[in-house]
Order: sequence, then structure tokens, then C-alpha cells
Amino acid sequence: MRVAMALVLMVAAAPTAWSEPRPIGLAEALAAEASAPAAAAQDQRARAAMAEADAAGAWPGTTLSIASSRLTARLVTTVAIPLPLAGGPAAARRTAAAQRGVVEAETDAARLDRRLAVTLAWLALARAQAAVALGAETVEQTRQLEAAAQARLDVGDAPAMELEAARAARVRAEAEAGSAATEVEARGAELAGLLGWDPTVAVVADGALPSPSPPPSLDELRRAAAGHPDARVAGAAVTVAHAASDEARRARWPLIALDLEVSAFDPTQPGTDVRAGVTVELPLLGRGQARLDAARAGERVARLADLAIAAQLDATIVAAHRRAAAAIARARRFSDEVLPAQLRASELATRAYREGGAALASALLAQRELVAVRVEVLDAIYAAAVARATLSRASGAP
Repeated sequence: MRVAMALVLMVAAAPTAWSEPRPIGLAEALAAEASAPAAAAQDQRARAAMAEADAAGAWPGTTLSIASSRLTARLVTTVAIPLPLAGGPAAARRTAAAQRGVVEAETDAARLDRRLAVTLAWLALARAQAAVALGAETVEQTRQLEAAAQARLDVGDAPAMELEAARAARVRAEAEAGSAATEVEARGAELAGLLGWDPTVAVVADGALPSPSPPPSLDELRRAAAGHPDARVAGAAVTVAHAASDEARRARWPLIALDLEVSAFDPTQPGTDVRAGVTVELPLLGRGQARLDAARAGERVARLADLAIAAQLDATIVAAHRRAAAAIARARRFSDEVLPAQLRASELATRAYREGGAALASALLAQRELVAVRVEVLDAIYAAAVARATLSRASGAP
């Protein structure tokens, strides 16, 4: 009954947009996120970064020069083959491999952020739909109270003023229900945008807000924090900084190249002349020590940042866990204790008015308080679901 009335209100609010709503569950929305444009763009950025990492550490280029002399050799060919004996290319490859680890961890962190955004958007849509259903129930209750006022007026047991007051309460409830239906349309457009769908096509949440359930163990979440994508990003950054220090240290070594020269068609020589030699490039003024000091300083910064991220993640998990536990407890208490008591109070006030034992004002007040409590219950359940989703992101859980 609640769902049917809610859909009637939504269709009335936007007959074109809601003509063919597309239902989607939370699990389906999270699965669709993997093929959304934002996910595709992030994956492409990751592939590009990894391709750059794969290109690093190449062997230094071989130099080939060809010359000619007027009086001696008509063809002089020289080949200079670098010999990176200090292991420069290998160090660059280690840095590139570490950078790949950073990219992979950043990709996982971005995916967690996108999944949290989709989850929050779906929860907001489900909450808006629940508000529509709540508005439909409120409209029905105000109509019953208006009918009771009309019945009492017909038998001369109530003044016309009470009927007008009841009618005003019903009109107000209908207006608020229409606003709630428009909010569903807006929330659906936001979710569609995150999934890369046409935001003008109506999207509705297939399912209700999840019931409040206890969060996972705090100790378990804290132990699993080492595998959090944010922690992995910080750890990979330390590896990159260490590899960069190694590169800077090896860059201080002389660069050696093997030179081979062939002189041919020389009228002053009986044949082809071949010369071999070694070229040593000395980085005397290359400020290698300064670069090494800078790289080591960067490594120290990365290690301190790694420790800071670990402490921050731990604090975030603890705070999110406590907020989730408090939100879940509040939602359960409002649902199990506050709402039933307010329902009984509203029913008694309405019955007393129908039977002539109370004034309309008391029935309207009880009805408004019931609506307020129902909204508080809805908000409490929504807040608990948001807290659980936030805790999931904080702990790095999928």
C-alpha cells in the first residue's frame, strides 16, 4: 500500500520523467560503477602511468657518427656504446616498478571513493523514496481526520472551524508529499550521473534502506588497515623515494662508453684502419651530491608521511566505528521504542476525537508529532546506513 501510494505521488509530480522508472538495487549500482565513465578514465590514467613506468630504465642510447676527410679516410664510422657499469638502468627500473605500485594503490583508493559516492547517492535516493511513502501515509491520516471532522460537523457535534483546520492539515500534507516526490527525481538524476546514465531517465532505488546492524569488530578493522589503499600508496611512495635515492647515488659514478672507429678508403693507408677506445664521463660539476642529499631528504619525508598516514587511518577507523555504533544504536532505539509509543499516542488522540472525547487540536498535535517522529526514525536509519558506508571507506573494505 505504501509503495503504491508513493508511486502515484511520484507520477503525479513528474508524469513525463517518471513514466518508465528504471529500478536499481545497491549491489547493481555498485556493479554498474565499474563501467562508468569515471572508472574508465581512472583505468586509462592507470594504464598510461604504468606504460610510462615500463618505458623507464632503458639502456642508454648508442651513438653512431659518420664522417669523411678530404686528404685521408673517405669514410670514418664511429660507434659509442655506453656501458652503465654502475647499474643506472637497473636502478631506474626499480624506481619504475615502485611507481607502478603507487599507481595501483591510487587506482584502488579512487575506486573506493567512487563506490562510496555511488553508495551514498543510492542511500539518499532510497531515503527520498521512503520520505515519499511517509508523505503518502501522512496524507491518508489527514484525510481520515478530515472525514472525522466532517462526520462530527454533520451531526452538529463540532464547529465548521475544526473541519477547515483538518482540511488545511490535509492540503499541507499533500503539498509536502509533492515536494518529496521531486526530491526523488533529483536524487535519481544524481545517481544516474555517477553511473554515466542519462539523468533525464527516471531512476528509482530497488529496495529499502538497510536495517541497522552491528558494525564489524574494531580490532578486526584496525588489523586490516595495513592493506588499506591509502596505506599502500604511502608505503609505495617510500619505496619510490628509496629507489630514487639509489638512482641518485649511482648517478655519481663515472659514465663509461666503448668507442669503436673504422676508417676506410684512406689513400694514405694500405687498408682499413680500426681504432678502439674507452670514454669516461666524469660528473665533476654535476652536483651529484646535492641531488643525492635531496633524494635522501625526500625519502625521509616519505617515511614520516607513511607513519602519519598509518596514524591518521587508525584514528579515522576508530572515529568512524564509534559514529557507526552510535548511529545504529540511535536508529534501533527510535524504531523499537520511540515510534511505537508515538503511534499509540496518535491512535488514542484520533480515536478520542472521533468519539467526541477530545478536541481537534489535540488530535492534530499528536499527528504532527507522529510525523516528526517518523521523519526522525527515517533520518536515524539513513544516518546509520551512511555511517556504515563511511566506515567501510575508512577501513578500506569493499
